This record gives sequence, C-alpha cells and structure tokens, in this order.
Amino acid sequence: MFSDVFENRLRSWRQIRERVNNSDNPYSEVLAVYSKAPVIHNKSIDMWDPKTWLGPWDLIKQNGYTETCILLGICYTLQLTERFSRSEFEIHICTNNETKETFLLLAVDDTVIQPQEGQHMNRSAVPASWISQKIYKAPAIH
Repeated sequence: MFSDVFENRLRSWRQIRERVNNSDNPYSEVLAVYSKAPVIHNKSIDMWDPKTWLGPWDLIKQNGYTETCILLGICYTLQLTERFSRSEFEIHICTNNETKETFLLLAVDDTVIQPQEGQHMNRSAVPASWISQKIYKAPAIH
C-alpha cells in the first residue's frame, strides 16, 4: 500500500479494511500492515495535541508515518470497517513507570493495541506499570 501513488493507496486501503473486516484476527492483520509504514519524524504532529493529528484521507495522502500517525492509521482502518463500526475507540498516552518510556496505545472495546511492539492484548492483561497520562476518545468517522 505505501509504495504506490495516492489513488492506488486509497484502493489498497479499502482492500485492507475489507480483509480486516473478515479476518479471524483483525488486530494482527492491521498491525502487520502498519508495521510496513514508512516512518518519518514530523514535529508538527504532536501526540499530546489532537488538533495536529491528520484525518484518515490526509494520512493516506501524506504517506509518512510518525508513531502517532501509525496509531491513527490503525484506528481509522478499524473504525471504517463494518465489524468495528459500533466499537468505542480511545487513544491513550501512557508512561511505563518502570522504564519511564512514554508511548501510545489504542483501546478498542476490551482490547488494547500497542503498535510500537506490534502486540494486542485484553485490557485486563495491561501491565500495572503502564499508566495512562491522557485519554482521547476517538471521534466516530464515516
């Protein structure tokens, strides 16, 4: 998806959403896609400021992904499937109290996705050392 022109990326993204919608393991499917995203460093996209976050189509158009953009791409991909159309999405900025690392999580109903580590887990399995510093409810998109 990431190495093509904009119009083809849009088509590919639709096909990815269809695969995710029908997958036995949609979280692994979407994590595998975004693990291949071209990573950039863009200081104008601030994880702490949702006003700086790109919308779904701008994200596909830009085609360069910060840590925040990867999480947003995963969120938008899931949100725009029938399977997750009624799900609740939260973006958590967390700190690991043991390592002092700050990172992003995406909560989808009872599942938590950690893109940086390419993993997902039930909310009840989240380590106690991961403390949410800020939680943003992702707005519904259609």
